[in-house]
This record gives sequence, structure tokens and C-alpha cells, in this order.
Amino acid sequence: MRKSVLVAAAATVAFAGPVAAQTEGGSSVTGAVNVTGSVTGICAVIPDGGSPTDSFTGTISLGELNDSDGTLKDTLIGSSSASPAGTFTTRVVCTDNNPQVTISATPLEEAPDQITPAAGYADMIDYTARVAINTASGGVVPFDTRTSDAVGGGGPLNDLIAAGPQDNVSVSVFDLDTVGGNTNILVVGQYLGVISITISPNT
Repeated sequence: MRKSVLVAAAATVAFAGPVAAQTEGGSSVTGAVNVTGSVTGICAVIPDGGSPTDSFTGTISLGELNDSDGTLKDTLIGSSSASPAGTFTTRVVCTDNNPQVTISATPLEEAPDQITPAAGYADMIDYTARVAINTASGGVVPFDTRTSDAVGGGGPLNDLIAAGPQDNVSVSVFDLDTVGGNTNILVVGQYLGVISITISPNT
């Protein structure tokens, strides 16, 4: 009988061992892994059917500048921001929520400018240049400069540029005036002026 008891006791000890081991190893482990990234402040031009680029070029063709009497056309003199003499549009994207905009412009000038016009004649035309940007909030923010100004125009947009496939930047020319007076006769030739625009992240 004693032998049986010892055997039973031994069996009991052998069985209890694995149960204790299972209880001690039952705790779980938790962890957290962060996923990070960043977006850089960029502005880019998206041409129709093309890849993003950092610049754009275009032309606002005003056609024949002179009226039948040789002076600047009345339609160009009377053009306004609401009814500009000419317009160019493009699409720009910016990741920045407050891009900085600058605009400057040079007068329309007969090129090459080889001689000083005689009295009563002119080879230079001033105008107002405007860049108007559609915003994400649904508005349009204009920035103007006059070619006769010593410095250009610009400032912060104070909004996101409108997203979507449509053009959201418009460049226009209006309120033209012959330098020296609109009664001056314009000298024959090809006239050229340049509007320079920068749209950049404000961060």
C-alpha cells in the first residue's frame, strides 16, 4: 500500500510540473511602431498633358497697337481689369497653405530700340499687369503692377491655391498708355514687354 501511495505522489508531481509552466508563460507583449513622413513646400506648373515643371512661358498677343492715325488704339487705352486687352492662363499647384506671389513688368517697347523718337513720336507703351489666382476657398486674389512703377507688386496669398484640373492662374494686361502721351504717334516696329511672376512656398 505504501508503494502505491508513493507512486501516486510521484505521478501527481510529474503532472503538476507542466501546468505551472503554462501559467508562468501566458503573459502577452504589446508594441507600437510609428510611421512617419513629410511633405515639402513646393509650387509647380502643370501644363496641359505634360509633367510638372518649375516655370511657364506664354504670350499675350495684342495684335496691331496703332489706330489709323498712328496713335495707340482707344480700345487698348480703355481696357480694364474687368475687360483686359489680353489674357494668359495656366495651372499651378502648391503644397503651401499661404504661397508668396511677386509680379513685375517691363513696358512694351519697340525692339531693337536704336534711336530716340522725334518729338511727337513714341516707341514705348506702359500698361498694368495683373496675376489673379483662384483660391481653395472659392475667391480670386489679384496682384497688380504698373510698368512705370519703380518696384513690382505681390504679397502673400493668405489661402491655398485652388485644386483641380482647371487653370487657376490668370495673367492679364490692361490700361495701356503711350509714354509721353497718347497723342504721340507710335514708331513702326515689333513691340515687346515681359511680365515676370513668381509663386513660391511661404515656409
